Amino acid sequence: MRAQDAGLQFSSTLINVDVIPIFPLSVLLVPGLVLPLHIFEPRYRQMVSDLMALPAENREFGLISLYRDGEVSRDGVAAMVRTGTAARIDEITDLGDGRSNISAVGTRRFRILELLPSDTYFKARVEWLTEDITTKSSGLAGATMRSFHQYAEVLTMNGLPQIEAPNGLPDDPNLISYIVATSALFDSREKQELLDIDTTDERLKKSRELLDRERKIISTIPSLPASDLADSEVCPN
Repeated sequence: MRAQDAGLQFSSTLINVDVIPIFPLSVLLVPGLVLPLHIFEPRYRQMVSDLMALPAENREFGLISLYRDGEVSRDGVAAMVRTGTAARIDEITDLGDGRSNISAVGTRRFRILELLPSDTYFKARVEWLTEDITTKSSGLAGATMRSFHQYAEVLTMNGLPQIEAPNGLPDDPNLISYIVATSALFDSREKQELLDIDTTDERLKKSRELLDRERKIISTIPSLPASDLADSEVCPN
């Protein structure tokens, strides 16, 4: 990405590194996911205004999760994680009083290298992360989706919150790994750990391990959500 205006500078002498706006939020965004956001805080109104002044393909900001129990980092914002997902503004509805509703789609992962000082919204120097797909990825993706369907069935059978498992198998192993990360009832830190993983194969393997663990826990003690039992010592035998 290369763009520049009075409010933003997207340029770097390093390959695969840019400066982007950062929006900390207690929500995990992954590539391919559409996220509706209500923009009301003054600094993020300015962020959206600056982005809308750019060409459509450059209207990206970094959505980064917050540590639920983290210490305050800056300006009353809890400690941020380092790995997040860029969000591109697809649609915007101006509410007429400075507020707006936007629809943002996750595009690509990044890792924060440096949080930069700013008088308005957060900005950071980030490294864009690649998605490595190998010849093993399709087989791993198929096995992970089978575990996902089994997990969804166990949730339904035990009267726990239902999730929608896709009937068809997506062609993109990356998409499958992200479907699991956002749809399954994993702990928020475990979901973040999946986003942190650098390769598609490792993310699929870890996703399947978590799905199989959760399914065994639910089958053993179905009266509690699996996320509450994850730290318990449960023998599924």
